[in-house]
Amino acid sequence: MKTRIFLSALLAASCPGCTSPGVGPPAQVGPDRFAQIVKGKSTKAEVRASLGEPARDLWLRREQLEAWGYPYRGDWEPRVFWIEWSADGTVFTTSDDPDPDRGRYRGP
Repeated sequence: MKTRIFLSALLAASCPGCTSPGVGPPAQVGPDRFAQIVKGKSTKAEVRASLGEPARDLWLRREQLEAWGYPYRGDWEPRVFWIEWSADGTVFTTSDDPDPDRGRYRGP
């Protein structure tokens, strides 16, 4: 019994943010959060506040657009939610595609 109490105390001491209420890992992004993104209206600051920093930031040279990617776990496969930005910093378009960098033969 003393061993369990000691291990619990040791774990709590080694991870102070894990035991504090309201503090923990960032919320998972997913379709419910992506639905809040409005084409032609949402700005980069609003998207960062809602979804956090993008995992992928690309410059599409041919289209002259910046694109942000947010990988997430779909119902059946790894997916990426893409946001393409217009020159004025608002959402130009979005797409939700299978993640080509993850999957059965690529990794977790």
